[in-house]
Amino acid sequence: MSVKKVLIGLVVLCISIIPVSKAFGMQGFYGCFQNFSKHNVTFKVVKSSHVEHVSHMCWDKRFYIKADDWPFSTSYVNVQFYVDGKKYAYFDVKIAYKGSHAELHGIDKSVAPDLVMYTDFARAPGKGSEDYWYVTFGPDESHWMGEIADTLQKIPISEVLLPGSHDSGTFDYDKHCEVSNTDHIPSWVVELLKTADVAPLYEYLADVCRQQDMNFYDQLKHGIRYFDMRICKGRDGKSIKFTHTMEGKITLEEGIDQFKKFFEESGNEKEVILLDFQEMINVDLGRIFNIINSRLGKWLVPKEMGIKARVGDIWAQNKNIILIFQQNYDNPNVWYRHNCFHNSANRTTDVNEAFGNMDNRIKNRNHDEMFCLGTNLTEQPDDLIKGFLNPLGSSPKKAKQIDLHYHYAIHNWLIDHTDDLVKNGNAIHENFSNGIWLTELCKYINTLKAKNYN
Repeated sequence: MSVKKVLIGLVVLCISIIPVSKAFGMQGFYGCFQNFSKHNVTFKVVKSSHVEHVSHMCWDKRFYIKADDWPFSTSYVNVQFYVDGKKYAYFDVKIAYKGSHAELHGIDKSVAPDLVMYTDFARAPGKGSEDYWYVTFGPDESHWMGEIADTLQKIPISEVLLPGSHDSGTFDYDKHCEVSNTDHIPSWVVELLKTADVAPLYEYLADVCRQQDMNFYDQLKHGIRYFDMRICKGRDGKSIKFTHTMEGKITLEEGIDQFKKFFEESGNEKEVILLDFQEMINVDLGRIFNIINSRLGKWLVPKEMGIKARVGDIWAQNKNIILIFQQNYDNPNVWYRHNCFHNSANRTTDVNEAFGNMDNRIKNRNHDEMFCLGTNLTEQPDDLIKGFLNPLGSSPKKAKQIDLHYHYAIHNWLIDHTDDLVKNGNAIHENFSNGIWLTELCKYINTLKAKNYN
């Protein structure tokens, strides 16, 4: 073979590699950091191999790393965190054409024992897109209501602002979970799934249906005080499971035990929660109540107190849990949802449409009932089908890919609507909540609300 042919071949190869790099090379990595603690938290990005640039964007706690466009290369970056000038932890970040990966190392809790660090990750759909890593620093939110008791005590329970989680019981969904015994999916589809028993399909369905990462106890510890509970009869015909198209692994008894554990702990005497069973499918209400009452009965708030009861009035009765049922159940400790509660959810993945819905709902809130403002985005069936059929495409593959990318926009919207939240806010729920940000927002808004109830 002549030298000329070899050179021509090399030129053709280089030209062909350029579009391949654009198709398969990672475009970059977003690191997003928030600090709500009393400590001074800083970070330093140490560049390593194959990193085109590192830049701060939008605010001083966010940066973007653009990887090398050379196909199939791997970029390495080290991100170091400092608390009050002392090294606290570090991330090793790897960016490759398959996506990014970060590992947290060297946490030194002795630097700040009271500091909570929460990390989360959202992988971009397809290849050649940006992945997002979120790191939040904050205080221990376990006892936040008790810590601002003087602020909260005169605010009615229908007006106090509470941080919440949407589809709160979906945290343990994975490919081993079954499709739930509900009417959400046609029976023929359920039978097809059971017959096919294709693990990737179940894994994909779990990624779509899972809306939270933390279990109930951890959500409580991170400040969550409104819980969106959905249950159904298990496929085994005996158990009660948490549902969102699929059924989770833990039973209702195991889930309620996590609440019991929290309220048995010292320091949680002034934490008040809304336990909203908004879906109760193919279950016996008497059995459900007995399971809950046998574990949480002494903390249940009597419905005769009504939605105008002040937080301090509830504390005076040594009560903590407002139990709400979708269906009417004749018991003095069960609040009928139809008479006392309304919540909203966004049936769209368009953030601007979601903002329009949220604006309308918060401004037109009915004060004769408790209210939850939904900030979640909802995956659309067509997009999800495309995502499954085209793994390399840009359609979302997981619910987390939809929600986490919009968290900052939604958080900014809430801040911009501070006046509306003071006037009409009651509870706010979100998907994949770490609790810390919403809790800090609610603490601030409640200090403003309290001025109306002196």
